[in-house]
Amino acid sequence: MENTYLQQNLTAIFTQLPIAICILNGPDFTIAMANDKALELWGKTKEEVMNKPTFQVFPELEAQGFLDILNGVYTTGKHFISSENPVKLIRNDNIKEIFVHFEYNPIYGTDGRITGIIGTSIDNTAQIEAKKKIEQSEQQLKIALEGGELGTFDYSPLTNELNWSGKTKEFFGLPEDAPVSYDLYVKAIHPQDRINSKAILAKYEKDMQRNGLYELEYRAIGIKDGKIRWLRSKGKVTHDEGGKPIRYTGILQDISKQKEAEDALKESENEFRQLADLLPALVWTTDSKGQQTFASKRWKEFTGLDPCDASTFEKMVHPDDLPEIIKTWTHCLGTGKPYKTYCRLKNKNDEYEWFYVNGEAIKNDNGDIEKWIGTFTNINEQKKVEEYLTTALRKVAESEERSRLAIEAADLGTFDWNLLTQEFISSQRLNDIFGYQFESKITHEQLVAAFHPEDITIRNKAVSMAPEKGSLIYEARTIWPDKSIHWARVYGKIIYDANNVAQRMYGTVMDITERRMVEKELEEKVIARTLELKKSEETIFRMVNEVQDYAILLLSKEGIIENWNKGAQKIKGYTSDEIIGKHFSIFYNSHDLEASVPNELLKKAATVGKASDEGWRVKKDGSLFWASVALTALHDQENNIIGFSKVTRDLTQKKIAEQELEAKSADLEKANLALEKSNSELEQFAYVASHDLQEPLRKIQFFIERLRIALPTTDTNAILYFDKIKNSTMRMNTLINDLLDFSRLSSMNEQYVTVDLNAVLQNIKTDFELMILQKNATVTVSALPTIDAIPLQMQQLFYNLVSNALKFSKESVPPVISVGCGRLTEAEIAASHPNLDPNLSYYCIQVKDNGIGFDQQYAEKIFVIFLRLNDFYTYGGTGIGLALCKKIMINHHGDIYARSVENEGSSFYVVIPEKQS
Repeated sequence: MENTYLQQNLTAIFTQLPIAICILNGPDFTIAMANDKALELWGKTKEEVMNKPTFQVFPELEAQGFLDILNGVYTTGKHFISSENPVKLIRNDNIKEIFVHFEYNPIYGTDGRITGIIGTSIDNTAQIEAKKKIEQSEQQLKIALEGGELGTFDYSPLTNELNWSGKTKEFFGLPEDAPVSYDLYVKAIHPQDRINSKAILAKYEKDMQRNGLYELEYRAIGIKDGKIRWLRSKGKVTHDEGGKPIRYTGILQDISKQKEAEDALKESENEFRQLADLLPALVWTTDSKGQQTFASKRWKEFTGLDPCDASTFEKMVHPDDLPEIIKTWTHCLGTGKPYKTYCRLKNKNDEYEWFYVNGEAIKNDNGDIEKWIGTFTNINEQKKVEEYLTTALRKVAESEERSRLAIEAADLGTFDWNLLTQEFISSQRLNDIFGYQFESKITHEQLVAAFHPEDITIRNKAVSMAPEKGSLIYEARTIWPDKSIHWARVYGKIIYDANNVAQRMYGTVMDITERRMVEKELEEKVIARTLELKKSEETIFRMVNEVQDYAILLLSKEGIIENWNKGAQKIKGYTSDEIIGKHFSIFYNSHDLEASVPNELLKKAATVGKASDEGWRVKKDGSLFWASVALTALHDQENNIIGFSKVTRDLTQKKIAEQELEAKSADLEKANLALEKSNSELEQFAYVASHDLQEPLRKIQFFIERLRIALPTTDTNAILYFDKIKNSTMRMNTLINDLLDFSRLSSMNEQYVTVDLNAVLQNIKTDFELMILQKNATVTVSALPTIDAIPLQMQQLFYNLVSNALKFSKESVPPVISVGCGRLTEAEIAASHPNLDPNLSYYCIQVKDNGIGFDQQYAEKIFVIFLRLNDFYTYGGTGIGLALCKKIMINHHGDIYARSVENEGSSFYVVIPEKQS
């Protein structure tokens, strides 16, 4: 009995585990079991996968290496694990890439042979995508409201409950956290506007019986700051069946600035024109015949056109709005009535935006129109909100229509029962359900008499309790006139008056005879299936026990351990005999026990269905391991908690790696600081050394020259020695200057500017003009780009490269030097220069010669400072030039490398970004 109970709970574990689990049997990996999480991950139904070979269901997985993985587990018995692995699945004929963590473990039969594989997977892709979409939708709505400077309100006359948004509270001079009430709202309305607002609202309420929309303007006195603000309210009223308003919802806009502008316009024409240019609205005036006489500068700022020309104005208005605009304006010109309408105007970016058009006729004492004054107010953001509300209202209407269609589609009968007069009205479909297909006038008594004698008590009990419960629902058998038995499901809703007295009942009746027959057939199948499940429980029990990478436990609702698998023994060290019957808090350290961590996990899982945690846990031998825990509540058919499943994974190695990474990061930061200090000291040393060493060299050169003049010149050996000393001091001076240049490259005090490399190469050719003539050299330069760089360093870079090409030329062979350039593709950067920034665009500049070349094995060493491949006496130099070039490319976030063949020539490649950011 205990074993059956345990096996049933283990089956429930696999159904409720927060991970996807499947069982694959045999060498063709037939899918024998897959929980709901697995089906959701695959995008398949049970009918599509059960009892079918894996690669028949998922042929796309074979090319992704899964066949080799499963064969390896099945033949060797070794479990396989992969973290965050990209997998491409075909869902609805489309390839969908997801990222999953999955594991495969062998399943052993009673004879010790491998019979199948159990697989577990976790997918977080859908949650991340859903979260992004929700955040984007919420952000868009928030931007729309904030950009339109709109407040919202929601008022229920039945409960007198009023809700304001933060912007609405701001309009009424309240802080965002202040409480509000309807009485407070009425008190805040300006005394002169209260009566007028009520009259306007009463007028709209009559119209609201048709469309429910209203609009009014009034002044509000700030409750806290006393400031008077003009507000425009636009909303929707919802009525009950009797036409009584039960809810007001809508938006508020602060129109104080517009009102102030309108008042100012009446004072003087000059002040009007100055003020009109400052208003955010588009202001206009016309003469009595409608010819435009003034347009504020906002018109041209918005449209980019002069609106005073009638033909130009027609180009601004949306073609769909133009006929109505002309019709309304013509009518107002003839009647003198206010000009109020809406239209879309095209801005200077050729985009249309919504405007509210408001014009008034200015009349003289005789009542004749002298001119018209008006504004076009941008309400584009407000329109977006209104469209949102309109869409919401349309959806409500569509929902009601769908309900009606659903009743018809569901083949439901309906009834209306007056509980006071007992008048009962039934639809023809209801009469059909009770067997009266050809009779339309059926009494309530006939319908009641049709119930099966054994079920009449069910009906009577449900009807007697309906007034108290507010609804009626029951299922019972009926006997048709032809003596056949049918099943009916009755549902009703009670309507009460103001005194809570039941007045009417509206309801539906459904013929569920076919459903009952199916249920009976299903019950028989369930009994047969139960017998099959009992046979498979032993397999499931072995399967759970064989999982070694997860500790899978079953806990009672008090937290007592009720089962123990091999994974739990492997991770925590206890055998099943040692641990079953003990509380799972035995795995927690003293600090977590004091903080009641185990009990809090149980409470959270019981409340929300699951709980997760990570932390150090205690093994049997007292050692610690870093555990990732998932706790899931298990429920019976009545949704009562009967226990918990607990899945634990040992992540100690991952935790140790994270700690080691943090320690190495700290050591690296210290090393960087020490390196910066060392570089600074090296720069100071180079500066001092260059100046201190150059002074004695100048003195040596000076006195050598004096000695040469003073001593006889007949001694040829003495002349030779003087020349050697002079040449040595010159080489020393060159070496010091090169070292100083090299050290300066580390400081990076210079700024990047736009550098034309064509000008740089032209200057270098001029510098080497004499040597080019002496060696009869040919130097060709193709078109080079303009880049972000340090000008002096670009001069040093290409000076050294051209100098080397001339210097290391062959005897009696005229040097041929070419400089070319090309832009690198993203693929070339990724393949050949993976250390470069893939977000930047790079050029590759080649400096090619036909000189003596060098062995390619020295292609890296030639950029090392002081390293020379040729003797000094033949070719000269200090061995610093190419090291200087390498340093310059590091400063410019690029690269330099060489390709060469001895006695054939060399090519140096400079890879440099077009922009430095």
